[in-house]
Amino acid sequence: MKVYLDNQASTPVDPRVVNLVSRIMAEEFGNPASTLHAWGWRAEEIANIAREQVAAVIGASAREIIFTSGATESINMTILGLREMEPKRVAHTTIEHKAVTYACHELERCGFARAEVPVDSMGRIKMNELESILKTPTLILSVIAANNEIGTVQDIKRISELCKKHGTLLHLDITQLIGKVEVKIKEMGADFASFSSHKIYGPKGVGALYVAPESLSKLRPIMFGGGQERGLRSGTVNVPGIAGFGLACELLRKESPQVKEHITKLTALLKETLETNLRELTINGHLEHRIPGNLNVRIAGVDSSRLIGNLAMDVGLTAASACLSQSVASSSVLAAIGLSTQEQKESFRIGIGRFNTEDEISWAAAKLIETARSLGAK
Repeated sequence: MKVYLDNQASTPVDPRVVNLVSRIMAEEFGNPASTLHAWGWRAEEIANIAREQVAAVIGASAREIIFTSGATESINMTILGLREMEPKRVAHTTIEHKAVTYACHELERCGFARAEVPVDSMGRIKMNELESILKTPTLILSVIAANNEIGTVQDIKRISELCKKHGTLLHLDITQLIGKVEVKIKEMGADFASFSSHKIYGPKGVGALYVAPESLSKLRPIMFGGGQERGLRSGTVNVPGIAGFGLACELLRKESPQVKEHITKLTALLKETLETNLRELTINGHLEHRIPGNLNVRIAGVDSSRLIGNLAMDVGLTAASACLSQSVASSSVLAAIGLSTQEQKESFRIGIGRFNTEDEISWAAAKLIETARSLGAK
């Protein structure tokens, strides 16, 4: 048996999405910008249907959705797109995805001030510290709503209230939230929100940026050309990918209660099995405020890279964010919640998805326990 447990990095594409994307690639090859014939009209219609589906999964309207190549581009489009706005100060948490931190560093290089908002040992923002930071005029705060490494979910309502109180724009990275927690973007109070298709059983290479109507005029494009996507994202629209993204969102919108229940059950099974059999095991991140399907685990005395390597052909795990796994960099997220370098080396992430089964989880747990014990776990 082989078991994929890296669903925070990327999910399998739903077979129904595969079928739709394949059909559109074969049959609907028109360019939506070609407005003088039926092929272009049909492509535009497909993209418009998908835009409605993507908007619906977060409770937005279609006109508030800008299609991109993924959450990384959406994040850059927001942060760098505000480069002409005042005040020249940006803020982000210490557990953001690298797309946020590197984009903010780029603004800093161009003359902006930058502030980092600390989190507690569970990965939640320290609200007193946040309010203190926002007392200095700040253009935008970027917050990862559910962390991709440790699964911690933030108190978005309180964060939004503080941003409004101090006149700060709010950008949310909701990539890991969709399909696991109900998202009502209007109630969350975000000015901008970024997310990707391949985290929710859709194709890679497509994502979206939600922009509140009152914030649209604040953005300047970072890509220039034909002026697609309301002038913010030039380039020929990826119709098959967008259609697949739309269907993935529609399926989750209809099926998310069953999906959440299934993933929650499997997560509880795996957690209980591991805790029963490995005495030196701890869970990183918040035990209550976290997304289902995420377990960031530390086994004292066991090097996670050796554990993952020994299991690599049978069980898919990762030590940190997939964006860091090919480098020697330690996890900034685990460091931010207070783990030592040694504790970080003992930590790894398990990501359970909708297509995992109970038999897979039981088998993978047994393999993980066996391998951990062979490496010195108690």
